[in-house]
Amino acid sequence: EIEQKLVNCLENVSIYIDVDDTVDDIDLENYIESSIQFISLVIEIEKEFSIEIPDEMLDINTFKTIDMICDLLNEILIQNESF
Repeated sequence: EIEQKLVNCLENVSIYIDVDDTVDDIDLENYIESSIQFISLVIEIEKEFSIEIPDEMLDINTFKTIDMICDLLNEILIQNESF
């Protein structure tokens, strides 16, 4: 479910990738064309998941692959549940 929501977020900022169960580690650096698009993606993710991504995690290396972003989102969602 997180992955599908993430793909929707990507599409909302005009990043279209063909994702299937075997291609979770697509290098998103090849798709994110500008810092504005990156920030737009972050905002879209924050809205979609009702979270705030900590500033120290706002790095292209943290958002390198679908798997890495899903891991980050899982971590933030779990932290939010514990409060």
